[in-house]
Amino acid sequence: MSFICPRGHHSVSDDYCSVCGVRNPGSPVMAGVRTAASGQGSAEAVCLVCGVQRDGTDRYCVNCGYDFEMGEPFVPEPEPQHNGYAPAPANPPAPAPASASAPTAISPNSTPAVTSGPAAPSLVLLAGVNTMRFDEPGSPPPPVDLSERTFILDRHSIVIGREGGSLDIPIHGDPYISRKHAEIVWMGSAWGIRDLGSTNGTRVNGVPLEGTEVKLLGPDDVIELGFFTQLTVKGLGEGQ
Repeated sequence: MSFICPRGHHSVSDDYCSVCGVRNPGSPVMAGVRTAASGQGSAEAVCLVCGVQRDGTDRYCVNCGYDFEMGEPFVPEPEPQHNGYAPAPANPPAPAPASASAPTAISPNSTPAVTSGPAAPSLVLLAGVNTMRFDEPGSPPPPVDLSERTFILDRHSIVIGREGGSLDIPIHGDPYISRKHAEIVWMGSAWGIRDLGSTNGTRVNGVPLEGTEVKLLGPDDVIELGFFTQLTVKGLGEGQ
């Protein structure tokens, strides 16, 4: 007998996923766990995915991210299979001619009209987490690694998203981050950021980006993504 585990893996064993080790919610072992959990209060519930006891009244399982209130396991969004290669864009739009009255809004499915001439100056970003949000209602389990990471990039397009896939800045441990969440672009004379239609949006210094808006970045600006992820601008290149 085989089953599909809560994380989407096809397991060849009965009680545990043969890929990731998560318990089978429909196995006789977990049936016993459910019976034990039904006789306890919500503060002492047992996770129906991994069997770990609930920590106080926390909404999420500290081991696997199971949502006790919704009764749903945390299932990462599957990554598309590209055989190691990024998919080629279909019919990329031609760059629009510069115009003094042209709007700055850009479609999330198109490429911003950035310069293709000289290389962009080095952009320095410090990636970290806002630990003040860990105690807020609905907060997911904090990431295991809370250390800050520094990224130095000089590409015209810098994509930020959930770990996995072809990303310039992968974000770890924040389930509120979309697969491709936001993009930082070199506009020819300044850096800007736009949201790529993410589920939970992107904020700069606490102000949400609206629709296809491109927000110019300045020194020490704080980019907030997901639930507790933040990127701080530490350098914009020479002369900025």
